[in-house]
Formats: sequence, C-alpha cells, structure tokens
Amino acid sequence: MRPDSRDFSVGTVRAFLGARIGLEGDRSGADSILVRGDTIRAVGRRDEIEAALSPSAEKVSLGGGVLLPGFHDAHVHLCHEGRYAMRPALGTSRSLGEALAMMADRAKRSADAVLFAEGFDESAWPDGRIPTREQLDRIEARRPLIARRVCGHIAVANGAALAAIPEGTAGVDRPSGRLEEDVVFRLEQDFFPPTEEEDRASIVLAQENALSMGVTTVHEIDIPGVLRAYRSLDEEGALKLSVRFFVHAPIAEAAALRGGAAGRNVGVAGAKIFLDGSIGGCTAAVNEPYRSGGRGELLLDVPQIVARFTEADRLALPLAVHAIGDRALEAAVEAEEIVVAKRKRAPGETFPPRRLEHAEMLSVGVAERAHRLGMLLSMQPNFQGRWGVRGGLYEKRLGKERTAALNRAGTWIRSGYPVAFGSDAMPFDPFYGIESALNHPVPTERIPLVEAVRAFTEEGALFAPSDPPSGRLVPGTRADFLWFDRIPPPGEPLRREDLRFTVSGGRTVHER
Repeated sequence: MRPDSRDFSVGTVRAFLGARIGLEGDRSGADSILVRGDTIRAVGRRDEIEAALSPSAEKVSLGGGVLLPGFHDAHVHLCHEGRYAMRPALGTSRSLGEALAMMADRAKRSADAVLFAEGFDESAWPDGRIPTREQLDRIEARRPLIARRVCGHIAVANGAALAAIPEGTAGVDRPSGRLEEDVVFRLEQDFFPPTEEEDRASIVLAQENALSMGVTTVHEIDIPGVLRAYRSLDEEGALKLSVRFFVHAPIAEAAALRGGAAGRNVGVAGAKIFLDGSIGGCTAAVNEPYRSGGRGELLLDVPQIVARFTEADRLALPLAVHAIGDRALEAAVEAEEIVVAKRKRAPGETFPPRRLEHAEMLSVGVAERAHRLGMLLSMQPNFQGRWGVRGGLYEKRLGKERTAALNRAGTWIRSGYPVAFGSDAMPFDPFYGIESALNHPVPTERIPLVEAVRAFTEEGALFAPSDPPSGRLVPGTRADFLWFDRIPPPGEPLRREDLRFTVSGGRTVHER
C-alpha cells in the first residue's frame, strides 16, 4: 500500500474496493482506493486497504471493472453550454429553412426580451448559406434576435439587435446582419448581459450533464461576470466539479481577479487572448487562401502579441492563446521566441506557460519551435471527428491536402510534446472526443485509448495545476475518479453506458 504522508484526520473515509486501477492496471497489484474527505489517502490491494479501515468507514465493493481519473475538459465554455441547452439548438437543423422555422417557433412561444438561437452549421445544409438580417427581421422585428454559428466566432443579428450595438463597432456588417469575432464575444458581456442568477442556473444545468459524462474538472473560458457566478455557487457548496478559470479580459484585469476569495472548487488559472477566428467561419488566419477566397484575419500582429506575452510574464499569469490557422500559429511562436530571447532569468525563476488553444494547422517545424519554448498544445479531437471527414467542412473550406494535415495530435504525442484534450463544447462530450482520437480520418494520426484518456486526464491536470493536484489516481491527489463496470477490449473506445458512477472531490456526484 502506498499511503500519503500528510495527516488527513478530518473528513469522511470511503474505500472503493476491487477494480483495476487505470487502463493498464497498477504494477504493484493495487485494486482499491482509500479516500478521506476530498483526497485520495492510499492506493493498494484490497486486503491492505480493508485492514486500514475503521469500523465507521464506508466500503464500496466494485467487483471488477476499472477506475479512471475524472476527465478534464481542457477547453470549454460550460456556462454557455448551459445557456445553449435552454435555447433553440440550430445544430440539429438540416437546412436553413428548418433553422429559420425553429427560430420562428421560439419567437412565438417565448416572452424573453432577447432571443438567442445557437449552433447553426451551414456546412451541413444543402445550400451552405447562413441566415441574413432580412430573414431574422421577418421572424421578429421588435425584440433582438441573434443566431450564433457553432464556432462562436460568427453570428447574425436582426435590426433590433443591431440597434443595441453602437455604430462603428468592429466586426459588424449592418446590411447582412453578420457579426464576426470580438463583437460576437461581447454580445453577452456588453450588449445583452444575462443576470448572475441566469448564469448560475446555466452553470448548474451544464454541471449535471458534465458529471454524467465523468467530467470532474473544466478549464472554463469566459468573462469576469461568469466567474462571479461560479464563485457564488462555490461559496454555497453548490459547485460539484473543479473549475480552472481562464478569464477573457485584459491581462491585468484577469491577474487582479486571482485575488478574489479562494474557493474550494474554483480558481483563476490564467487569461485568454485571441489571435484569429475559425476555419468554419473562414476567419482563422491562414497562409494560403480559403477555397472561397480570403486568408482570414490575424487579430494581433507580432509586436502586439509580444506585448501581451511580456505583460503576462510580468504578472506571472498563464495565457491560453487561441490560434487555429497556420499564420496565427507562426505569429504566436515568433512572438514567444522574441519574448524568451529578451528574458533575464534570475536563479530559480520560472515563467508562466503559454497554451496554444486548438493549434489545428500546426506544422512540424512550428511545432518543434513551440516545444523548445515550452508551449503547450490544447487540442480538440472532436473537431476532426466532426468536420475532418471526407467531404466535410474542412475539405469544403481548405481542400483535401490541407485537411489531411490538420489536428495532428497523434504526431505531437508520439513526439513527446505535451497535449491536453478538450471539447470547446462542439460537442461537449469526452467520449466523442476519445472516439475521434482513436479514429482520426488520417490513420497515422490515430492514438491508442490509453493515450487519449491520458490527454483527457493527467495532461489536462498539468495544463492548469490545482491544489491538491488531480488527474492521477495516486495518494495526495484530489479524489476525482470514475468507475466503469466494463473494461473495453483492445481497439475499442470507452462507452458512456459503462460509466456507473462519478466521484468528484470525494463525493459521489452521479450514479446510474
């Protein structure tokens, strides 16, 4: 038995007995875990664990299966996921006409002052056209109505919504109603803000879905107002999962928010900046034009990126850097090289890491440079599973050759580069992400199940450290784990229906 040397004299004691520890099993023969409070106290053989129990300890006999660390979604917008669940889900529509009909039905039924519809993906519609302002005005002329694309970088607004957005705001095309990039991110921050109670309700709804899928930690990316909602839930003991929050705000503001009340389950892990947009919206910054023309937009040039990185170093704040297109990724790495070359490192001094979020069009040469600089790769295998298939969105935007070079997590993992997986809520489902990683459309980019699970657990924990640490089933770590009553055969993914319970912070938070 491997005990943790710290004293855990306070907290409920629970023993989980008789299951494989990890997909590959524990080399020492351990098959049981002892939990005290919110922390794993010991990992060992069943007889050793039972011998250490007091009469009042709770025993959970598993009778086989496998215990795995709780999943980390290393890039998600959980509060938005909750909001979207309460709005028309345009991603289920099979045509523009069907999407418009869904919005019309919602407008008739809803008394909301502002109407949002979420997740349209015109690449799956026969004509490939997005909604227009004129079409939305026909549905609703008095109240603001906004349809947001699945990528979150493009939206369409009716006249009433546009009236609330000041003239001269960047990224607004008033005749068509099309909104791009920063103005889309600001919709619920500056123009149509939800109340804190609405945010809290969204978080609670999405949290239950997360726990049902074994997600016990999220790297949440959102604005300061959403952080307040998380903190209030945490203070009340209503937050059941761990939240590592990356603030979408100016770097100094994000750094100042670290000084808020320390919570049990929520903490500021860094700030988020954007260098480009999305492939689906043709706004990711690319070197070679899209098939429809244009090279997207680089939102910050290299000197501006250098300034952001330098400020983050000064404030010791990690950065999550959105970079999808090859031009954006090259700019991020060039800026990091400039910053690192100018550093004057004192003995023992360390600097906060930079995470490349998405890194879809990363080339081998740029990846090697990023790795030498210590940059981390936060990737979404579900993107390739959803849009990288033959004839899919990526081929429509980029062509077959460039599509085959996207989302090369298999290459980066085999090269020893740090890679963590998230979903970006497209969809929010680690099982879909794992299956996508195992079945990448390019066979050489496929990875085994153990590596996919590691990217959703241990690596995610390293990308946003917490105290106590998580992501592994070893003494001294946070008691976040899952029990699957079936061990998948070689070559098969994990199945959601085999997940029997989720433990987060030592508490059983979901059972089926």
